[in-house]
Amino acid sequence: MTDLRIAESGNTDLIISCPNEGGLVRVHDDSSTFIDRTNTTGICFYEGRVYQCLQNTIDTPLEMIVYGEGQSERLVFPEIRDAHDIIGLDGKLFVVSTGTNEIFEISADRFEILNRVRMKGKGDAWHLNCLEIYRNRLIVSAFGRFRRHRGYKNKTRGAGIIFDYESGEVLFKGFSQPHSPRIIDGALFVCNSEEKTVRRIDTATGEMTIIEFENYTRGIAETDNVVYVGISSSRNIEQHTRESKVVALDRKTLERIDEITLDCAEIYNICAVPASLELCPLQTETAASFTS
Repeated sequence: MTDLRIAESGNTDLIISCPNEGGLVRVHDDSSTFIDRTNTTGICFYEGRVYQCLQNTIDTPLEMIVYGEGQSERLVFPEIRDAHDIIGLDGKLFVVSTGTNEIFEISADRFEILNRVRMKGKGDAWHLNCLEIYRNRLIVSAFGRFRRHRGYKNKTRGAGIIFDYESGEVLFKGFSQPHSPRIIDGALFVCNSEEKTVRRIDTATGEMTIIEFENYTRGIAETDNVVYVGISSSRNIEQHTRESKVVALDRKTLERIDEITLDCAEIYNICAVPASLELCPLQTETAASFTS
């Protein structure tokens, strides 16, 4: 593999969220540190701030950390349960409350809940998870349209969907535990997690390319020349390790060019931020090693 510096131009860093005994990792050039060792799911960079959703359960409220201008602020949202993702759009933060089958709209300036939209079904019925902007509309990935709490268990193969948040229209379907939809160069990239693949779908023609990986895929981000994919370690007890990795793909050819090994079992999300962005507190513990 080639000698890849993550920040190709020196102007971009990666922020990586890791749940289940993980934390929040920042990768700069060929070094990495844990910003926070608190289990983390959804993260996003919006209007100069980084938003970090601390992993919570269906029984505990969401705690969110907001980083901006070298300072951090902790917020609590009791109504949001088992939060999986967050994204900013039109002055709002949209947060997935997976445990209640809802999406919350929060003002990005006052952090007030403006609206909450519940999908049909009881509890964690659809397993709503990740968000993206597609043609200026919010889209959502889900394991499928099920009626009962965690009714998707052992039934996710081919049931996964990506739908338009406002209209409810299913835009793409046939996935197996989809996560991390991303629009890159006009194409839709989706982690088809259960099948350990990433699908690249040409949104104009429907033509699909499948990229295979060795373990559970979740988390996609891009920089100028690279697409990054998060690979979590197997949840099979016999194969389980505390190593996950971020695989770097050439943005044009989709060939592997490097990978980063992280000292945590799972990756949830990856986002690119300006290298000049200050995040506090910043710890100095090494978080990753490079294979090249």
